[in-house]
Amino acid sequence: MVIEKIKAFAPATVSNICVGFDVMGLAIEAPGDEVLASRHHAPGAHILSCNHEKIPMDAGLNTASVAVQALLDKLGDPQMGIGLDIIKKMPVGTGMGSSAASAAAALVATNALLGEPFRKIELLDFAVMGERAADGATHADNVAPSLLGGLMIIRSLDPPDVIQLPIPNDLYVGLLFPHITILTKEARGILKPEVPIKLFNQQVANMGTLISALYREDWEMMGRSLVDMVIEPQRACLIPFLSQVKKAAYEAGALTCSISGAGPAIFTFAKGKTQIENIGRAMVAVMNELNIPHDLHISKINQKGSTVLEGK
Repeated sequence: MVIEKIKAFAPATVSNICVGFDVMGLAIEAPGDEVLASRHHAPGAHILSCNHEKIPMDAGLNTASVAVQALLDKLGDPQMGIGLDIIKKMPVGTGMGSSAASAAAALVATNALLGEPFRKIELLDFAVMGERAADGATHADNVAPSLLGGLMIIRSLDPPDVIQLPIPNDLYVGLLFPHITILTKEARGILKPEVPIKLFNQQVANMGTLISALYREDWEMMGRSLVDMVIEPQRACLIPFLSQVKKAAYEAGALTCSISGAGPAIFTFAKGKTQIENIGRAMVAVMNELNIPHDLHISKINQKGSTVLEGK
């Protein structure tokens, strides 16, 4: 029996995680995007529909279709056609990996539709090509965790080399999304191309200490290592209320509080659900006081990544 349609889900992500610009990321449980892949009479990848007006319908510009086209090119069947219906369940320009989720969900749905010619890890190459369509940069700190799940370091993309890090059982993530838009291209554009050696040394030390803390489940060490010396100071100007949110989070007991990806989303870590809920309330109180619409997502780390939802 030939399957005609398959839908997949891919989760939102937190990238950079303070100390790992472009090389560290994690997936959360929700929100995320869904993509329905179907067989199409015309060769190549096609965007059939999208419920978000800001998402390009041009198959050469959309992260989902660019990723799927890369998969089809690798298969080498010039007659194969795939139609994609994109169901966005999170806004764009959020710092939550929206474009990455669409690419990951499209690839998992298409791969399943075609009988899984590729292992999940092999889809990463195609996903990175899709992400490049969104911001012109080559990185996988959103799309790798959205596709594969977990908390990871991306050591290399050529060839792909991703390392899953241990996740303490009581680690919770809070993700605050203020309803403003910051495009990744703009957030990258303000970054200086050089990093002073002193800051570079401290950032490397912080990353090494974080990894050690995760293996040891040393919460105090985790908290003191999760400090961004390089990227957050340059991007803080894009989020004028960041310092107030951070202050509220730390006073409520956060292990860390920083920009997720390019922003404006702000993430925080805590030990235990009760603690993260207290921190979430403190962050939301700042948003309410400033009259800024927002959403708050509280989650453990999603260790499954993108999954097939249904097929027929």
